[in-house]
Amino acid sequence: MLREHAEALAEPWSGGVYSFARSTVHDRLIALEVKHWGRFAGFTVPAQIVFLNRVVGGMYGNLRRLRATADWGALLRAQITPAPAPVALAG
Repeated sequence: MLREHAEALAEPWSGGVYSFARSTVHDRLIALEVKHWGRFAGFTVPAQIVFLNRVVGGMYGNLRRLRATADWGALLRAQITPAPAPVALAG
């Protein structure tokens, strides 16, 4: 269930130019929620996850309405700063 969700979310960032105008990610995520709804009975989700889900869903919805097209993966990679190499401690 989580893998299906993550794969759908990762699609726009996975490489090359991606157009939200033709995207089915939003619809697929809704279908996955309906498909797996019964599994969530009695399951408590941390508030941070609920907030993150709303933010990501809103972002995808806005990009879809704007019919945004770009190489989203390249834009994301340009913003990621590599972690510094660990420093060896003497001793």
